[in-house]
Amino acid sequence: MFQKKAEEIVNNDNPSTNEAQDSLSQLLGPDNHGRLRAMGRNMDKTKLVCFQVKHKCIAEMQENQLHLQKKVNELQEVIKKMKNQVSALIYLYIKTYGSIST
Repeated sequence: MFQKKAEEIVNNDNPSTNEAQDSLSQLLGPDNHGRLRAMGRNMDKTKLVCFQVKHKCIAEMQENQLHLQKKVNELQEVIKKMKNQVSALIYLYIKTYGSIST
């Protein structure tokens, strides 16, 4: 019985984004209340959407963190170069004038 129905569904299968009309849902029927197929108990569509939004936010934050870390590294390099320039200027000043007086 299931095999015949499965063959009919596969032969007449039109790709659909509507999960109520996909092949598996047509063959096995709708999901039970409080469950999504392959997601376990206590998972419903609302919770799934919340998880997807949370995952998206985390991914955006990680991307932002990488961008900020790159900027920090660039600024540390600029500071290092500036320190070297100041040290070189102090060395030249001392070499030229003997000492730094305040």
